[in-house]
Amino acid sequence: MISPEKNINYSRNLMTEATKYRLEQELTLVLEKAAQSKLDIGDAAGRESDWHDNPAFELANQEYDLFCLQAALIRKKLENAAIISPRSQTENVDLGNNVVIQYEGEQPETITVLGPDDARQQVGWISYLSPLGSQLLHHSVGDVVNFSVQKGIIHRVRILSIHPGMFG
Repeated sequence: MISPEKNINYSRNLMTEATKYRLEQELTLVLEKAAQSKLDIGDAAGRESDWHDNPAFELANQEYDLFCLQAALIRKKLENAAIISPRSQTENVDLGNNVVIQYEGEQPETITVLGPDDARQQVGWISYLSPLGSQLLHHSVGDVVNFSVQKGIIHRVRILSIHPGMFG
């Protein structure tokens, strides 16, 4: 497990244990679909191996290629995975912290700074690579952080509190 308190290798694909499990399940499903698509290729070709001008054969091949590509992308994420553990330190924002922020003129909200594949898996989970997440890293309570999601539109948030991570 990656402990956010230590030097983090940000070149790894950082994710929670739950996200790693979800990706493993997704990989299993995609591999099953690829295997079925391979069978569909043979069925579409028929007994005479009629693959010329055969839309069903072409579609089965395209589906197989798509599933193989999806599997390769998921495998790459998993082979480079490092698990994020909940962070207990609260002096500044880092991976694995829950952070209470407040946009100007809005109600406070709680977010959790995690990896890219964790983002939006649960309400309030954001990626450390997102515009907000990247700007929050290493800031402390009371800091005002500016970030932009579209050119020319700057958002300001104040860090109201930093808490240990509450995920597992």
